Amino acid sequence: DLIIPHQANRRIIDATAKRLGAPPERVVVNIDRYGNTSSATIPMALVEAVEEGRVQPGANILLVSFGAGLSIAAAIVKWGEATTCAGEDPMQGRRPGGEVGNA
Repeated sequence: DLIIPHQANRRIIDATAKRLGAPPERVVVNIDRYGNTSSATIPMALVEAVEEGRVQPGANILLVSFGAGLSIAAAIVKWGEATTCAGEDPMQGRRPGGEVGNA
């Protein structure tokens, strides 16, 4: 349903999408706004796609990355429903840095 590639180079993103036969609206691209943010490119693009409503429960998302030394990684994720326990604050007991404990 959606491809979220590492945002290192627009030319590579476009060539990959073309080779996969993916229409542009199925590929998340934000390199034009943020540049290459290294290891944060995929998480940033995913959050942006979720906030824009491009990711729906049940969607299949291809996350794909490459790096120096010809390292590559890819995963297909089936997006689920957001869940919390009824009546609970999901951040309860967490400190601003993410540690668990009493404030």
